[in-house]
Amino acid sequence: MRNAKRASSVITVCTALLLGQLGIASAANAVPTAIACTEAALTSAVTDANANADQTTITIPADCTIDLSQTLEVTSDLIIVGAGANTSVIRRAFDGRTSGDTFVSDGITYTTSDAPMIHVSVIGNAGTLEISGLTLDGHGSAYVGRAVYVESDGNLTVRNSEVINNNANEICDGANCVIPGESAEETDATNPGPDAYLPSASGGALYVAGTGATSVDHSTFTGNTASLDGGAIYTDSNLDLWNNTFENNSSIAGAGADVATASTSTALLLNNTFVSTGESNSDVAISSGSDLVNLIGNLFANVSCQVTETTKANASNNVAAASSNCPGVATTVADLRIQPLAINADHPANSGTVRTAALLEGSSAINIYSAASIPSHAALIADDARGVARSTAVAGLIDAGAFEYIADPATVTTTDVPEFTPVAGTATLSGTVDTHGLAVTSYGFYYVKSATPVTTCNTGTKVAGSTADASMFNDSTASAATREPVVITAGLTELSSAADYYYCAFAVTAASDAEMYGTVYKFTTPANALALQLVLAAHKHLAGSTTTVSGSGLKPGSAANLYQYSTRTLVKTFTVDSFGNFSGSFVVTSCGAAGDHKFRIEGLAPDSTPVADQVFYLLDPNCNVQAMGKTAFTNASVTITDVLFANKSAKLTKKYKAVLKAWLPLLQFGGSITIRGYTETKQPSKSALKACLILSKQRAIAVEKYLRTLGFTFHFRVIGNGATSPVSKKQALNRRASVSFPVIYGKQ
Repeated sequence: MRNAKRASSVITVCTALLLGQLGIASAANAVPTAIACTEAALTSAVTDANANADQTTITIPADCTIDLSQTLEVTSDLIIVGAGANTSVIRRAFDGRTSGDTFVSDGITYTTSDAPMIHVSVIGNAGTLEISGLTLDGHGSAYVGRAVYVESDGNLTVRNSEVINNNANEICDGANCVIPGESAEETDATNPGPDAYLPSASGGALYVAGTGATSVDHSTFTGNTASLDGGAIYTDSNLDLWNNTFENNSSIAGAGADVATASTSTALLLNNTFVSTGESNSDVAISSGSDLVNLIGNLFANVSCQVTETTKANASNNVAAASSNCPGVATTVADLRIQPLAINADHPANSGTVRTAALLEGSSAINIYSAASIPSHAALIADDARGVARSTAVAGLIDAGAFEYIADPATVTTTDVPEFTPVAGTATLSGTVDTHGLAVTSYGFYYVKSATPVTTCNTGTKVAGSTADASMFNDSTASAATREPVVITAGLTELSSAADYYYCAFAVTAASDAEMYGTVYKFTTPANALALQLVLAAHKHLAGSTTTVSGSGLKPGSAANLYQYSTRTLVKTFTVDSFGNFSGSFVVTSCGAAGDHKFRIEGLAPDSTPVADQVFYLLDPNCNVQAMGKTAFTNASVTITDVLFANKSAKLTKKYKAVLKAWLPLLQFGGSITIRGYTETKQPSKSALKACLILSKQRAIAVEKYLRTLGFTFHFRVIGNGATSPVSKKQALNRRASVSFPVIYGKQ
């Protein structure tokens, strides 16, 4: 048989269903055959399968009910698979009286037979009949014939199916033996007639003879009846049942209302739910005289067991309602209220098509058992059949059979998101938790800022997580959400800029002793940035100019302040938006004295660390920018260019003496001064050019002499450049001298 696994999409607690240990043959060579929804198509497909050396798969479509009026004789390996129980149905349309007779009941004509719906023969101990995703409906307990009878030594597998309303021989009890369409008087004890059937058969739904193995999982048996033992199932050989629900089955004159095995059988009954029995010779769900029966983690609600003392000694972790003689009972449930069978849409293995029982609100709790408490076969129940789904129960408890095997009570996965940029100083951590339906008592993340790698999860700060719907972690409801991994998130704020952070997800469930962790991942926060721009060409007037400022990666909602120096003066305040950004501009309205100055913008990083940007500039006495840069000036060269002379004159006028004197605060720290003289550039002859060269040096000397009268004793370099380097087409502006000197920021 193919292995069954339960896998989740993101985080998984996955334990293989070790079906290979049960001796079930593989269906690797199966040839699928989809059939029409008719009896003729089904019987023809079975006939063809019997002639096929390889195993054949017959597929029953969804929304299909096939009324079967004859027995399907199976003599070769075969799989019959439906789209799901309750949507793909094979239903009995024949009854048992004298073989070959016909009679009418409720308008239906029946051909009498005591044969099963499916009869398996000849296959031998290597062959297999597998039934999956089907309903086998006996069409009423008064109709004679089992669902499946396996003769010789064939193997039988039933998965994800429901087997209902079948029986093995109706018993006539005194004068009350009634066959449909006839009265009790026709079949009384003194004159039974052809319609009286004696208690002569076991296994109301399934009977497996010989040495073949029987394996049944994730299925439901309801309303099945046997005259003798095993109201639902009877086997002569090996039997493995896990994650099934049994309700209202009857062994009228025998033992084991649900299951009975021969004295030599080997049986494993694991994590099944036995809800209640119908009419029975004894109030027992299971009957076996074999010492080779292993009962683990079953739930017995209002029923008992009848097994050997050896079986009792080997049984473990079963749960019983009220008092019970069932072996290995770990917990007695005082108040177990069962609602009628219903389609359980949360069944993980069969798309919600198996009918299961549910505990009503107020029912007592059922225990959780871990791998350590189950010595063997624990892996078979990792896939939970939801045999009993609780409407309301204590958080952290399971709801299938007596327990659910939890290899890891939850699996935690951290989502790797390498960068977070939407909002400055923030990050949204994400992860998933797969709980198998167990309630999570706490969950969230650890995170830490670290310049060195971090590999241990529980390091740093713990922050609680959140989900879209916290009830997704509440196992007291049988919702589909509790079967799937749940995404958890946590938002972080005020993170440092340009820093490495390490984080991981954690969770604790009611079944775990400690926190469980996801992988540790790293993310790096973006750097914050302030940008201050004062873009002015040299000699441009500062007043009236626009200063542009912007920032990103700052603390949302904080303030960014613009200051003007040399004397610190607040110019304007900008508000940082919710994404850590701001931008704006300001028109400069004042200049200050000649000398060095700066604008500075100051703000806060998301973790409140101060950040700033600034622009340095030098002003002349007329509020013109002489130099500008992003760093403080070191020996910046300043040139005074607006010292003008009259035509053919080297005399320094009073006006330009005032201009030079205005530069006194910066000139006194110059250290070395270069003075260059110039003349008009349009000259008619070489002799004129020679005269201009002399005149230009005289103009430079005139400036030097005046500066010395102001007390400067620096080294002066005086140069006459003659009729060169014009600054304008207007020759009057070329009759000039320029003064260049170095300036050190902070000296004014």
